[in-house]
Amino acid sequence: MNKILITLCFATLNFFAQAQSLIAKFSYSSNCLHNPSYFSDSSVSKNGTINYWSWNFGDGNTKCCGIQNPSHIYHSLGTFPVTLVVKNLSGDTDTIINDLVVHDFPKTNFILTSVGDSIKFTDQTTSIDPLKSWYWRFNHGTPDSSISKIPPLILFSGSPASNKCSLITTSIYGCSDTLNYLVSWSVKENNQVNLISIFPNPVTGSLSLNTDGSKINVKVVDLNGRVLRENAIQTKNFELDVSDLSEGIYFLQLQMDKIIQTTKFIKE
Repeated sequence: MNKILITLCFATLNFFAQAQSLIAKFSYSSNCLHNPSYFSDSSVSKNGTINYWSWNFGDGNTKCCGIQNPSHIYHSLGTFPVTLVVKNLSGDTDTIINDLVVHDFPKTNFILTSVGDSIKFTDQTTSIDPLKSWYWRFNHGTPDSSISKIPPLILFSGSPASNKCSLITTSIYGCSDTLNYLVSWSVKENNQVNLISIFPNPVTGSLSLNTDGSKINVKVVDLNGRVLRENAIQTKNFELDVSDLSEGIYFLQLQMDKIIQTTKFIKE
């Protein structure tokens, strides 16, 4: 009986010694939707060189059998069990399964508002995951860059065709999105952004709105911020009837694409 127990114990110890002679390990980086995820094998073999790697990425795709450090693109969000099987020249085998969470990238967006002769940029990025960084670039702008979510007012000095800006937002998981935009507008003598000209001001009946023909959304707003009426216009000349408004101060809020301009008018 003792001889049998000794033999069993020896066999058990020998089995675990063989199992530990090959340990499957891997790590990954960049797990963003529609972008390559990079897998790095770090398996350890104490009994012969590893000569076999079999990957299962958990989404129905596999890579076999000689690729040690593959990459893979996931096209759906979620958690995927990634399996690595390794073998060495001695015939030892080991398997490891690690979960990989695929994250969405931000949807970068911003709007522009005229403030005197400068432009105010307001971030409107949406993201499932928290953002960790914002990087703004302003071609022909002063300043020409910012790493703040809320950049300072920007004064552009170039022609409308060259005043380009961009924003790169990055989530805490390293997923990034970029938005490029050309800041083009008509300019007054004092260099203020001017989407539209209005007259007469003060007004008693109708405001005459003159534009360059671009599609502009026009809102009439009172001092309490209430939107009294809203029109979408795409004509160079438009008559806006304000005869029913009480006497006082009002604002026209104008938006063309990402540019917002607010103009004050007086109703008599």
